[in-house]
Amino acid sequence: MSKKLIVLVFSLIILSVLFIKVRSSLPVARGDGENLSWQDFSVHKSGLARFRDLNKENVSDGDIERGVLLSFIEDALVKK
Repeated sequence: MSKKLIVLVFSLIILSVLFIKVRSSLPVARGDGENLSWQDFSVHKSGLARFRDLNKENVSDGDIERGVLLSFIEDALVKK
């Protein structure tokens, strides 16, 4: 392998890691001064998905994601 190819591959890996880090630090949603981080979003989403699986309900992942976002917005509005 040539040296240029190795440098290019490592550069792509580093840029990918930086992209993922920056994206994960940005909020998913904002409402009345409250921010919902990607980590909180994924925790709530996985909890609801587990609840769905245990109860064998027919709910799509999109519905779960919308539910998490609506719940966050409602909570932000109620706090205010």
